[in-house]
Amino acid sequence: MKNNFFIIIAIISILSTKYSYAQIYIAPPVKISKEIIKKADGKEFYYHIVEEKQTLYSICKAYNISTEELYQANPNLDRSRSIKAGEGLLIPKHKLSHHNETAKQQVETSRAENKTIQLVKKVEDNKDIKKLENIPYIEHKVSWFEDINDIAIKYNIPAEYILKFNNIKSSDIKSRMILKIPQDIKAFNKLLKQSKRTKEKHIENNIEDDNTISKQGSTINEISNIFNWKKTANIVLYLPFASESDANPDYLDFYNGSLLAIKDNAQKDLELQLTVLDSKKSDYNQLGRTKNAKLFIGPVNMPELKECLYNIHHQYIVSPLDPRAHTLAKEYNNFIQIPPASEAQYSCLINWIKEDYRIGEKVINIYQNDKDNASVSYFNNIIHSANIPVKDFAYNIIDGRTIGKTLDNLLDNNSINRIILNSENEAFINDILRNLNILKHKKYQIEIYGLSKIRTFETIDINFLHQLKAHITSSYFIDYNSKAVNKFILSYRALYNAEPSQFAFQGYDIMNYFINLFATYGNDWIYHLEEEKGFYLQSNFDFYRYNHSGYINKGIRKILYDQDYGIKLIYK
Repeated sequence: MKNNFFIIIAIISILSTKYSYAQIYIAPPVKISKEIIKKADGKEFYYHIVEEKQTLYSICKAYNISTEELYQANPNLDRSRSIKAGEGLLIPKHKLSHHNETAKQQVETSRAENKTIQLVKKVEDNKDIKKLENIPYIEHKVSWFEDINDIAIKYNIPAEYILKFNNIKSSDIKSRMILKIPQDIKAFNKLLKQSKRTKEKHIENNIEDDNTISKQGSTINEISNIFNWKKTANIVLYLPFASESDANPDYLDFYNGSLLAIKDNAQKDLELQLTVLDSKKSDYNQLGRTKNAKLFIGPVNMPELKECLYNIHHQYIVSPLDPRAHTLAKEYNNFIQIPPASEAQYSCLINWIKEDYRIGEKVINIYQNDKDNASVSYFNNIIHSANIPVKDFAYNIIDGRTIGKTLDNLLDNNSINRIILNSENEAFINDILRNLNILKHKKYQIEIYGLSKIRTFETIDINFLHQLKAHITSSYFIDYNSKAVNKFILSYRALYNAEPSQFAFQGYDIMNYFINLFATYGNDWIYHLEEEKGFYLQSNFDFYRYNHSGYINKGIRKILYDQDYGIKLIYK
């Protein structure tokens, strides 16, 4: 077997059929079911089996009911998803009228005649084309050593815009070719969006009724020759699958999670090509074969990421697992860091305190008396720049048995005392929690705030975290009460006959996020990275750009230990 293996996966959704120009569309009819179900209360229902391309609208239209009546008759029907072929629906029988029977016959006749329509838009006076001609541009003569990405970087404009402006469908440009480079990017982007909205509105108008065939026809939209709306994504999964002997199970889990994300997004308006490479057995000469890729997910550690960035300049490199790699964003503008740095946890925790804080409450920052601890000093600076009154309290762990009275004097028995645990030392955290729990039983209202490492301490009494209502910020957390999480687990078990690890969740979340970006923005996805926030199964995505260089994720999860011994993920 070859060391490098490739998997090509094409995802072409039903929506891509809906939003394609000059395309034949056959309206799917809805046959009235002959199967009747009678419930114990005497009510009768048609039992309708959903067929391919049928929608809730077309079914409700045929049976003369509203979608709300359909949901009431089918309480287990999930409103957040589309219906699928093969599903059974109950339809209130009394709603079907003679009008519907006639309509059913008309639809059957229409189907027999096999009438079709082309979903196209007539260009009125070529207005969009004239607008395009009014956008100022300069000319660039392509040199032998340049590709489209080089030119895009030179003029600080998306490569996709250059191709669209010049009516070029392929990114393979030729030497000495004269390209027009638009100078008013905002005007051009506005024209693109206006043209797309016009196109979508026209198509939606033409398929308003699934059971009738529109008589409207027109010439093919000339603007479709200028703007190619078909979205594609070429992604490379670059992971160290092989170890000294056997395959690494963690990265196979990541890969499996990624494939499940692709499967779950099969209905997106996107054509996806996924190339899978083993970073342990691939060199950068072989990576030349992936020059058309837009995105590399991997490698997984900082040294390999740095080497990859040194050799790859025109594609974006995603760091999927190493939290230390965020420093690379300072050097490389094609770098995207997924795991948030610890500084993001600090900032999120302080913002949480600011949201909870009310005037008159006590906020106390407790830390170990160690001037050489850089992380404590950094956290102290963030705390004291938060514009809330904070009282510092530092002590050494050897004094832990004697600080109870000092803490007692610091607390207020008439308001909530918000305590910041500014330490990642297990013994010190244990000592703070022991003292605070004693004071809690003196009727003080105490709520504590800390970082995710606290959750990993084996000697911590979990009861303390619940009694003191611990507020924890973490880069990762899986809410096993979530319907989406449980759906993923069931799908993963069914596909792989195994339980998903955290690596599987991470692979699923990352692939899911970028598929949604590509499906929404096409090859312009990178220009929307900062605005597209995501709340996924295990991770949050909230990117910012570091000084016009690389991108860093600051998406942090907030976890609350309540006094009913539940652990809640705060969805805000």
